[in-house]
Amino acid sequence: MKNIFGIIALIFSSLTFVSEKDKADGCKRAEEMWQHEERLEQGSPQSLSNLDSIITICPGFAKAWRERGVAYLKRGDFGAWGPYINKAVELEPTIYLPIRGWCRFSFLRDYEGTIADLTKLDTLVGFHTIYASDFNIYLIIGESYAALGEYDKALIYYNKDIDNTIKESGDSWVGLYDYLYRGILKYKIGDFTGALADLDNEMKKYESLADSYYFKGLIYAKLGKRSESKEQFLKARELINGKGFKHKDPYCEVQEEIYASDVEEHLRD
Repeated sequence: MKNIFGIIALIFSSLTFVSEKDKADGCKRAEEMWQHEERLEQGSPQSLSNLDSIITICPGFAKAWRERGVAYLKRGDFGAWGPYINKAVELEPTIYLPIRGWCRFSFLRDYEGTIADLTKLDTLVGFHTIYASDFNIYLIIGESYAALGEYDKALIYYNKDIDNTIKESGDSWVGLYDYLYRGILKYKIGDFTGALADLDNEMKKYESLADSYYFKGLIYAKLGKRSESKEQFLKARELINGKGFKHKDPYCEVQEEIYASDVEEHLRD
């Protein structure tokens, strides 16, 4: 009887061994198919079929899960996108939490979800500086709190973003819009001196950014400095109409985005 049980156990261990070998072979084949994926048009039938095959033979291939949902994301079908990015996050959270958090922030305006994703990521990476779509996650968390009207929490994260970056890498590594957004927040809470200081820092880094001049114009207007305000709006108009740039995204409206019509309205006042 013992011999029979021994034989059965050996059979099952052999089957397990074959199963693990099959998995390894499948994932090796999936990696080869992924290289082919990069030559296919994103969202095309050929691409989607290839990704489905990759996921079938290697269910733990997180890159394929994420890529399979991208076409839905870009089409605005967030319901179809969700299960794919969720699976990618489940498989490799430190890689795909920043992506899901950024997409929740930019496309869905799901600020609570953004905060949940990025604060979880923060704990997973041990509170080291990390980025989502080229932006410090503390900046994105701060923008999310600002959008929710929780300005105290927003300021905490803006400060963490800028202060940590300067401490770790120096002021030259502070992000493209970091001083801008902290300046906007300080303007909203009535700290005009702090706001002007942040916007001046933004201008030192990127003097052709129209947003900085626009918000300085708003502050000077609040302070009753009409000539200084007009000067800033004129500069913003010049930059936004081709001689500079503004903060924008090709896929969605950014937080506090300014438009030429906004500038013209203030110049008419």
